[in-house]
Amino acid sequence: KGSLGYINGMPMSLHRRVTPGSWSSKMHTPEWYVQRIEDRLLQFDLFRKYTGHQFDKEIGRANKKKIANIIFRMAIYCRKKDLLKLLVKYSDSIPYFKKSEIAALCSRLFLSQNHYKKLMNLAKRKA
Repeated sequence: KGSLGYINGMPMSLHRRVTPGSWSSKMHTPEWYVQRIEDRLLQFDLFRKYTGHQFDKEIGRANKKKIANIIFRMAIYCRKKDLLKLLVKYSDSIPYFKKSEIAALCSRLFLSQNHYKKLMNLAKRKA
């Protein structure tokens, strides 16, 4: 709709959104989020090699922050079992979760107050 949507009354493009087979229908699945993490790690591993590991510390920190962000966003889309596996696999990203995100994850996973305190202690120890 509007003056920019059509030229000579003809639609210029169409976008199938959240329909079977469309790209957006594959988004927000646990597999999609895991693939994003793996792609990011591969991309930065190649960059680290290219730069002769000159920026390892900075890249490592950036990766952990991004992984924490991805895990938090995917928490509502995946099963608790899969979420726990990811938290264990990428436990070095736990220090990069915000306090509110840790509380939300503990709530989602039905973790005890003791587990919450342990995760908060880990989060306080940023690398």
